[in-house]
Amino acid sequence: MINPAEIRRLIDEYFSLAWCRENVVIPLGISRENGFLPVDSTAGSLVVAIGNLSFLGTIGEFIKHRVSRSSLVCQFVERPHEEIQSLIEQASEQRLLAKDAIDNSVDAFIQAIRQEDRQGLESPLGELEFEDERDEFICDDQIPDLSSELLGSPIQKASAQLLLAALNADATCILIEPQESDHRIRLRQDGALRPYVRVPISAGIKLMACLKNMAGMNVAERRSSQEGRIQRKMAGKRLVCRMTTCLGRFGETSVIRLLVTSGELLCLDRIISNDDVRSALRKPIQKLHGLIVVAGQIDVGKTTTLYAALREIDSDEKSIVTVEYPIEFTLPGITQIQASVGGDQDFAAILKTVLRADPDVVMTEEVRGKETMAILTEAASQGRLVLAGIHASNAVAALSRIASMGLSKHLLVDLNGAVLSQRLVRKICNACSIERPCLEEDALLTGLLLGSPLRVASSLSAAEKAMQSRDGTLCPHCQGIGYKGRVGVYEIVSLTREVISFLMRASQSPECYHDLADSIFPAGINMLGACSELVRDRITSVAEYSRLKRSMVPWPPDL
Repeated sequence: MINPAEIRRLIDEYFSLAWCRENVVIPLGISRENGFLPVDSTAGSLVVAIGNLSFLGTIGEFIKHRVSRSSLVCQFVERPHEEIQSLIEQASEQRLLAKDAIDNSVDAFIQAIRQEDRQGLESPLGELEFEDERDEFICDDQIPDLSSELLGSPIQKASAQLLLAALNADATCILIEPQESDHRIRLRQDGALRPYVRVPISAGIKLMACLKNMAGMNVAERRSSQEGRIQRKMAGKRLVCRMTTCLGRFGETSVIRLLVTSGELLCLDRIISNDDVRSALRKPIQKLHGLIVVAGQIDVGKTTTLYAALREIDSDEKSIVTVEYPIEFTLPGITQIQASVGGDQDFAAILKTVLRADPDVVMTEEVRGKETMAILTEAASQGRLVLAGIHASNAVAALSRIASMGLSKHLLVDLNGAVLSQRLVRKICNACSIERPCLEEDALLTGLLLGSPLRVASSLSAAEKAMQSRDGTLCPHCQGIGYKGRVGVYEIVSLTREVISFLMRASQSPECYHDLADSIFPAGINMLGACSELVRDRITSVAEYSRLKRSMVPWPPDL
């Protein structure tokens, strides 16, 4: 009986998926007269199906040479072209990169690095095929499989294992930073940077070159900043990373950002758990006119929220255009335009061109100045729905920034929009956290009842993590961090006449700020209140509430 999983293992041992597709060849299994044997058998012959036996004159010797390494002989059979392609597709969907099949540990990464580092800096960078140019956005059937790196040279294997380690750790980005005596690699998990490993200088340079080649960047250019995109298939899914490089004090440094590729995550019901906030945001979206601003700091999911809002109104009856830099996720049915910062096609120039095409909905992932804001507000006042992101610590600070861009009070009121501010707080690991009663200082800080049950994260120092790891007692869920995953907290403000009036007065009198904050949030919808509820529900900790409160920028800023 033909087993797609066994076929996949044979393909990766002797050939590759790309080669089998191109030559219409597929290994079916190892057989003897009594039928197929397990894949790990070393006796018998390898049955290879080929779409046309006449091709054996050109590829037969190559197949025999590859198979002879395992002391097997080849048995060729002819199968219909369609059947072979179907089997190849089934094999490509197998979980070759499952955790039980590939070792993604730090030790495996270090072992691959050591194998490469023994060859020294002057050795070739594996059998890499360098390309001068590559299309950043390619079709799904053209995306290479990550197994090509896992089965390649030691440095290619190390590059693939680094990406898999970041993916399995739910990291959002990878930092590769050359130091005076080595290269430091760190992962950003749940918003905080965690040390991963340090590698020798020569191996670090090769690792950087291999990753740049995977991203379609110029490997030879190490002094100028570059940007690229890594796209690979993995276990039937897509791995998409945005890679940027720049020259640092001791060499080329890089940040690799792992992007969301699942469309299921781009849904307001999954992103925003607070029913009141979600309902308040959907009201201006459903009106299909006005200005909606999503505010937040870096790495809090502003673009994801904007994408989810667009998914709410996407239909064949509407023309939706986005202007982004860079385009992080492909939205089917929506026109996405990538701007070039500092070039001729900047945000303002592209927005002016887009508006002449009369779209129904316009989205830009960041307001980059007064000119961009003026164009967006004019578009909103003309009856379009405009969505935009802005960097601000909270909703009131976002309103302050909007007002500082020279917009009049009457124009802000006429926009008929809303400002949503969001932050991410870490969730306590349920496996290792401990419970204790709310202390007096906790109650004064969060407003919770004295003595109510709270959960405290069991965060370990580096020495404690190493000790528990050796003893086998380290928490397998959070690896001693104390937190696993993040959850959003939100606040939303409607651009009403009352809110704008408060804003104008508070911009001239800081004492009005507290009256403003108490007045503009409907039913107490604000980030600190939402975080306090998460502490009460034992989802996050008092320490996270304190960190959020400290990070709230004092308002109002100098206008």
